[in-house]
Amino acid sequence: MKIKFAAFALMTYFFSGAATAQAGIDMVLLNDNPNPAVDDRLAFQVKTGQQCRYYGIVKTPTLAVINRYKCHEEFGNTTPITMLVPLNEVTTSESGAKWYKAYEQGPKPLAISFMTQFYNVPAEAVKVEVRNLTDLDATVEAEAAGHFCEFEAAKLPEGSAAKYGWAAASMRCGK
Repeated sequence: MKIKFAAFALMTYFFSGAATAQAGIDMVLLNDNPNPAVDDRLAFQVKTGQQCRYYGIVKTPTLAVINRYKCHEEFGNTTPITMLVPLNEVTTSESGAKWYKAYEQGPKPLAISFMTQFYNVPAEAVKVEVRNLTDLDATVEAEAAGHFCEFEAAKLPEGSAAKYGWAAASMRCGK
């Protein structure tokens, strides 16, 4: 069982880690903080689309972790989310605004990554339902282009090299 999990964790790293490009979400840093330091709190806003604010904390000199967001139309409600923002990957506009890429963590983007690669479909074509989500694992059902997969996903330790912070512990696919 441990060997099976290790093999899937390694496969997850290669499929969803550095070997796979994820577009990320363009966000602007709202804080007037030219050099964020560890434990600084940051606020971001998406560049286009729904004008939600994302809040997080600097974990290392090169990484911030977003842990919640709030959209104006939700009247003060915040929604938990986990996103990583590499602080060393910044684009500065002519106006001086700093744009970063934020990458969602969790079993849902992991499933989307697998489905887009296995079935050569765009991420928008993948329908995902996360069931039985706990702090450590989840059951994920994904469907795209007539293909269906069920994943048992496991959360990896903080600081893991896996892009989404989760690994596929098992997978069943079919039409």
